[in-house]
Amino acid sequence: MVMSFIGNAINGPVLRKMDEMEQKIDDIEKHFEAHEKSSKKDKADDKRASILHFNRELIRDLPHTMEDFIEVLSYIDFYENYCKEHPEYENNRAVMAIQNIERAYREHLEKHDFP
Repeated sequence: MVMSFIGNAINGPVLRKMDEMEQKIDDIEKHFEAHEKSSKKDKADDKRASILHFNRELIRDLPHTMEDFIEVLSYIDFYENYCKEHPEYENNRAVMAIQNIERAYREHLEKHDFP
């Protein structure tokens, strides 16, 4: 009992400091997770905007190379995966654009007529 009292007296400040540090680490991890979540949402928003822009160019009959299509298809993959992982995210804003891009890509592949 006496040893316990002496141990607490000696180690008490150190243990309190360790608890404070653990709390700070938890706070930093929470902040980082919130920032990462926000960053991924922003990236999904940017990908969706690029998808919609690409589709507008298709509608205007602007030519796109195979590399252009491959790039936008990677945006579509990211966007659709984000939507699946985040059901609360509004994901119906690019459905028709994505379908049109995929249709146009298939047509160019079949015809072998990429610029």
